[in-house]
Amino acid sequence: MGRPITGCLFKRGDTYWGKFSYRGRLYPFSLHTDKEAYARDELHRQMTLRRAAMIDGTFADKYGRDDAPPLIPTTGRLLLRDAWARYVQCRTRPQSGKSTLQQYEYQFETFVAWMKKSRPQVAYIADVTQAMACGFLNHIEARQVSSNTFNKHVDTMRRVFRVLSSEAKALETNPWEGIQHKKGVPNRREAFSEVEFQAILSKATGWMKTLFYLGFYTGQRLVDCCTLRWESIDFGRDVVTIIPRKTTNTSGLKIELPLHPDLRRHLLELRTQASSLQGFVLPDIAAMHHQNSSGLVCR
Repeated sequence: MGRPITGCLFKRGDTYWGKFSYRGRLYPFSLHTDKEAYARDELHRQMTLRRAAMIDGTFADKYGRDDAPPLIPTTGRLLLRDAWARYVQCRTRPQSGKSTLQQYEYQFETFVAWMKKSRPQVAYIADVTQAMACGFLNHIEARQVSSNTFNKHVDTMRRVFRVLSSEAKALETNPWEGIQHKKGVPNRREAFSEVEFQAILSKATGWMKTLFYLGFYTGQRLVDCCTLRWESIDFGRDVVTIIPRKTTNTSGLKIELPLHPDLRRHLLELRTQASSLQGFVLPDIAAMHHQNSSGLVCR
């Protein structure tokens, strides 16, 4: 058996990337972070997924092309398929958090995939028209998404095209400017009572039960519940110490959350079943959230 394929780190601007060679081809991929320690952990996880795909024969479907070409031209015509990688390199883009940047990437690549299917003759970002932008939004609307989701797609596309227009000089006009947001009735949700919550818990099992416990007893956002680490839980002081993902790139302020007795009991029980007390409390869910944050939404 040959030696396992391993990846190595490199930096592109402020962002860490991984790369590896497979069957004579180089595969670079963004790790979406400027923190070296996190990048090393994420590289190990991503390479584990890629090696598994090589073994089960799904590599070509999942990773058949590079996440980005080794170098993105800074001048001249910019291909649609290269636009996201160029956006990530732009110094003038908003400094978004890791999960936010992943969501932007998902929304932008959804547009690229739609263009490839419905407008295959359009290869360059400068050739995207407002009529095409509206066609894509009609496609999004046909999926019966909420007004909020629709508006987020508009904002992401407008932002990416604006940055590429000003820094990469990839287009003269932004086809997304002037497109209006959809008005919608905001959803109003009442908090669960203790009785309602206990009824939910009686039906929940596995990781879903743990997420309910974390959300109800700490008030954290879903992303912070999914990516909670054992190192953040101090059973001696009965506190959970985190830096919320939303403020990681702004204030970076640590907060301490009290450990409710019921949550403490649940986590202690979970700890006896854990294979490691380092890393994520819910490693599979953390990986799932990293791959597709929109796939884990409580409705």
